[in-house]
Amino acid sequence: MGEIAVLGAAALDTIVKVDKFPNADEIVFPLSINRYPGGSTANIAVGLNRLGLETSFLGKIGDDTEGSLIKEDFIREGVDTLYLGIEKGSSSAQTFIAVNKSGERVIYSLGGTALYDRETEIDQVDFSDFSGLYIGEVLNNIGKKVVNSAKEFKIPIFYSPGGIFCELGLGQVGYIVKNSDYLLLNLPELKLLADCDCKDEAIKKLLNYGARNLVVTEGVRGSGFYSQDRSFFVEAFKVEAIDSTGAGDSFTSGFIMGIYAGYKIEECLKLGNACAAFTVMKMGARTAMPRLSEVMNFIG
Repeated sequence: MGEIAVLGAAALDTIVKVDKFPNADEIVFPLSINRYPGGSTANIAVGLNRLGLETSFLGKIGDDTEGSLIKEDFIREGVDTLYLGIEKGSSSAQTFIAVNKSGERVIYSLGGTALYDRETEIDQVDFSDFSGLYIGEVLNNIGKKVVNSAKEFKIPIFYSPGGIFCELGLGQVGYIVKNSDYLLLNLPELKLLADCDCKDEAIKKLLNYGARNLVVTEGVRGSGFYSQDRSFFVEAFKVEAIDSTGAGDSFTSGFIMGIYAGYKIEECLKLGNACAAFTVMKMGARTAMPRLSEVMNFIG
């Protein structure tokens, strides 16, 4: 089986642990401050690799210290960086994440170079080498082009737009939604993308729009799968959360691994839930993502 192409953003995360989030005009002192290579899609490239699937990351970094740290970690984790672009004179993307004692988090994007923004950057990619495509954060013109390239070689497409791109609505990301084999969202993203406050109505709207297989995570409740002819819901594992950063990325990695391992859908959801539970019990996103042996031992 060839590599899975993973298209989206990489960043350097600064994660601050606090007793509580401050109110307006209030100062709180950090319990700890750590920097980790991150970015949702980059985490998934690493997460899939740890679970036994080879991955190649498609995105960009700046030619700065942060970019070097991002690339070095990809190499250390075994992620192929052939298509990792380095933008001269640019700063790499960074985020600031505050985590309270309950494991809840707030995230601030500090901007920076992360995404392919020229169609010629897709032209350089040989999709015949890949056995699948995961699309995370992507600009509209790039998304359409990469979907068409993947369809030419009949490889499965997984799409997880994230909150910022869900907010753009189906008018902007609808082409990718209709042409993906699996659409992965958390519950707030589902409602945002469908522009609907009711979960069931939002699911129905996206399926009627053309989404083929819809996966929705609901945090401590678990995760569900929905298509026109079947649906499943698998409860989450009960654990004490320390940091929820990366839980969704870890779930996605586990779910996709289950698909490639030939698991039934319920088993894919269970594996995704287990990966997410394993991750929230540790600080950091990528640093807490499990290897296959670890998550299988966790499931028992």
